[in-house]
Amino acid sequence: MSQRGKNKMNMKMLGQKRGVSVLVGYVLLVVFVIVIAAIVFAWLRSYVPAEALNCPDGTSVSIQEASFNSATNPAQLNITIKNNGRFDIAGFFIHATNNSSQEVATIDLSNYSVDRTDIFGNSIVYDPNEKNSVSSDETASSIFDIPSSLGTLYLVRIIPVRYQTEDNRERFVSCGNARTERAVTPA
Repeated sequence: MSQRGKNKMNMKMLGQKRGVSVLVGYVLLVVFVIVIAAIVFAWLRSYVPAEALNCPDGTSVSIQEASFNSATNPAQLNITIKNNGRFDIAGFFIHATNNSSQEVATIDLSNYSVDRTDIFGNSIVYDPNEKNSVSSDETASSIFDIPSSLGTLYLVRIIPVRYQTEDNRERFVSCGNARTERAVTPA
């Protein structure tokens, strides 16, 4: 075999080795990406709670009074709730509807509270210094100044909220399974 033939053969083999090294590089890159993705997944999974945080069974409120006085300016909504459950509550979310045929209350009234001490996440909290300040069998009243742009209110929905300690952390919990509704009576 001539020198030229040997050089050609060496170049051909060198080209094949380059192809193998490029392929090994891609395989290593894919392996590194998979390992990093597994590490990131395990790290992020630690931030997701294992199960949803719910209020304990036995949390319950009822609306004793829901009266709407449209003669005043602004109109006033008086709400009296009673904690008829086994656990203390901190306050409530309040929504209303201004359409008599609408079954779901969607208007958030928390910003219209007159005597609120604190609003936490669009909920009315009675005493931010004392957690779960409304004891079992206790009533609490709230007054809301309703602007005339909302019109007449027909239905009010209350969802109680409470502070709950879990895993040595205090968390604010919405008790959606204890919600209650009541038709508003004109005052």
